[in-house]
Amino acid sequence: SADERSKRLKPLASLLQENSDIDPSQVKQMDFAELRDKLISLNPLNPEWVSKINEAEAEFWVNSAGIRIDYSDKILGFECGGQQWVSEVSFPVYDGSVSDIDFVFELLSLAEKKKIPAPSPIEQRWTNQSSAKMSPANGIANSWVGIIMYLPTEDIRMRNDITRSFYEYRDLVKDELWDKYGCVEHWAKIEMPETLIEALELQNRLKSKFPIEEFNLVRKIVDPKNILANDLVNALFGT
Repeated sequence: SADERSKRLKPLASLLQENSDIDPSQVKQMDFAELRDKLISLNPLNPEWVSKINEAEAEFWVNSAGIRIDYSDKILGFECGGQQWVSEVSFPVYDGSVSDIDFVFELLSLAEKKKIPAPSPIEQRWTNQSSAKMSPANGIANSWVGIIMYLPTEDIRMRNDITRSFYEYRDLVKDELWDKYGCVEHWAKIEMPETLIEALELQNRLKSKFPIEEFNLVRKIVDPKNILANDLVNALFGT
């Protein structure tokens, strides 16, 4: 109902009205993702401000808790917002280990210590082991953790600043946690390396986890002219 929707959105809507001159009638028309984007756009690189937005979002999710029966696409889908930078990694979780919990606590500690304007959510999920040799979860259950920064503005300078901040955030996590926990990136979220050193580092990381030579042999058999590759695939596996 409209009343339930208003209650759920109140923490975000109230924060926006208190900190902007946006017409209240406009605020009422915004959904969750629009409210969050508008709030972030007010000061996207201020850690204290982003922390306040995260607190309001946490209240939104508490207000959204409950029981609901519907088709899966309506239950599992959610408003994830507009344009965004995302980095997601996967790492093994051995029986009896709490490495999945430790990883996130260390990630939170790094963000707080370095005063990173890290928006919610830090996403975490788990998958059972896979028999696919090129799956990060081959032979063992894995946890997946994703970090994010939103691009809620069309201002080029601000978008560049957010992008720079995101890569500082991502590189911090990479330097401090990836090797420690045996992380590899989600295949669909690997960005093109910008330097030869970055490309070699990425190739070595993949070779330590996956049977790359075997994969390339299969590529040569099924795609001898390399038609199905692109610049990123060639950067990861060679031509």
